[in-house]
Amino acid sequence: MRISSVAFGVSCLLSQAFAWGEVGHRTVAYVAYRYLSLNTQVYVDNILNYHDGRDIGDAAIWPDQIKYGRPYTAPWHYIDARDSPPTLCGLNYPADCGDKESDGCIITALHNYTTLFMDPKTHPLTRQEALKYVIHFIGDIHQPLHTEDAFRGGNEIPVCFRKACSHHNLHSVWDRDIVHKLVGIPTAATHEQETKAAKDWADRLVGVDANLSLLKAECDDVVDPDQCSLAWARESNAWICKYVMKPGLEWLSSNDLSLEYFDGAVPIVEYQVKMGGIRLAAWLEAMIARAQSMQSARKGTQHVLREMEF
Repeated sequence: MRISSVAFGVSCLLSQAFAWGEVGHRTVAYVAYRYLSLNTQVYVDNILNYHDGRDIGDAAIWPDQIKYGRPYTAPWHYIDARDSPPTLCGLNYPADCGDKESDGCIITALHNYTTLFMDPKTHPLTRQEALKYVIHFIGDIHQPLHTEDAFRGGNEIPVCFRKACSHHNLHSVWDRDIVHKLVGIPTAATHEQETKAAKDWADRLVGVDANLSLLKAECDDVVDPDQCSLAWARESNAWICKYVMKPGLEWLSSNDLSLEYFDGAVPIVEYQVKMGGIRLAAWLEAMIARAQSMQSARKGTQHVLREMEF
């Protein structure tokens, strides 16, 4: 999925679906929200400052909605593992993170926006955007093909899904088609259908185990974000050889992926989306706690300086 220039980046964006699509990204966010403490939920709601019925699910899809007007953000949504699937998978960081003509990758983007969010000097509107990017990037990093360079992350592998072949590639199938079939909505679903499907799916994924013990087992080092994001990216990339591209190009291009391939993909997609939500929740808890601590420390320092002036 390498983008070698801004112009080529725009053409790539126009030809590929969003990572996980709207349903997947919303579901990651809704799962995360259900795991957040009440105080953190309130903090997130206040930062997003929605008063028109929108919610954290809308924040999750915002970076995809605006990236056409900000083509320089394209490389932030993935990392290009230069491996050889299906025989060899693996990330080599920082070598796989962008090139001279691109601005980093999802690892550096998550690092930068996590740090920006926590900085007490960050403008409120910039902090709001940073939160939206963090929510989105943690969703992106759990889509296996957003950690793969081969065949432009699967965009150049034509496939068939539900007997339709003309508009499908392996990347779009993992972004949208598998998810839509899984939650029972058509490919060309309405916004309302997608939102309801995402909320219902999140409810099912969370089930009865929404407790903080799951969050405590997750990586949440917001001071050194690369450690966590690389672990997640490597886990996602491993699925490329384990399943996503395991059948080989000939099989993938000559079989309808809505049949037995879909059946095998469902547990992987559900695991990745749910873990994306759990990890996002743990990240938000840690990131917001540190942001509040840094803000309090800054206020304390300012108070001392004012006292010294007198």
